[in-house]
Amino acid sequence: MEKQKSTGKTVIIILLLLALIASCGYIGYDMFLKEEGNTTTSEENKEPNQEEQTKELELNNRLVQSLYREVGSSDGMYWMYNGLDNLDKINIQSMPEINKMELVYVNIRQTDIEVISCYNVPEMPDVGQCFEEQGTQMISREVVEETYRKLYGSTASLDLNAIMYTDFNNVGRYVYIESLDAYVLYTIAAGGSSAATYQKQLTKAEQIGNQIKLYETITITPFDETQQPTTENYIYTFEMDTDGMYNYITREKA
Repeated sequence: MEKQKSTGKTVIIILLLLALIASCGYIGYDMFLKEEGNTTTSEENKEPNQEEQTKELELNNRLVQSLYREVGSSDGMYWMYNGLDNLDKINIQSMPEINKMELVYVNIRQTDIEVISCYNVPEMPDVGQCFEEQGTQMISREVVEETYRKLYGSTASLDLNAIMYTDFNNVGRYVYIESLDAYVLYTIAAGGSSAATYQKQLTKAEQIGNQIKLYETITITPFDETQQPTTENYIYTFEMDTDGMYNYITREKA
């Protein structure tokens, strides 16, 4: 009889312990859910910090200056964008090849241009002339291709059939010569001048995620003194490529 009482007490104690453990587990699980729910709600309600997303860059920053040189000629005329349908916002990556190559030309360094005798280049009467006395200029395909990919991306493909014009009036034009594996300059008889002077100024640079934006003001002064100077503002956007370099993406009027 005594043994049965002892066994009964043991069973009751075990049942109480199991109930206590289950109760503690439920309370802990409930608290965990509440904390998890609060964390989720907190994260969902958290407003993005604009200051963390946008970082202003120094204008004399080497990367900023390097990218700014890519947008066009130093005189601020930007003739290489002429002929595009929408000049208020230009998608650089989808420009016609003629405009892409003009932009490539203004990014070629003077030190990468060689001089070659006209006797060593083929005649191209349908394209232009080569002046025998002074020779002509030549740029290796490798340099042109490197500049092309620097602007348009590491996987961009250079069209060797595209002519690379050197000015607003298309007086100078570089043509790829396969036997030289280089672009040779031919010219035509033509001329022209601008009716105004252009002065450009980089005013702001900022980094937003994987993009860099450059802000520019151009002052246009007509040669006619009776007309007042005007200003135009532009934003240039660059985006980081898979190789860590920045591709030129858009030019838009601010």
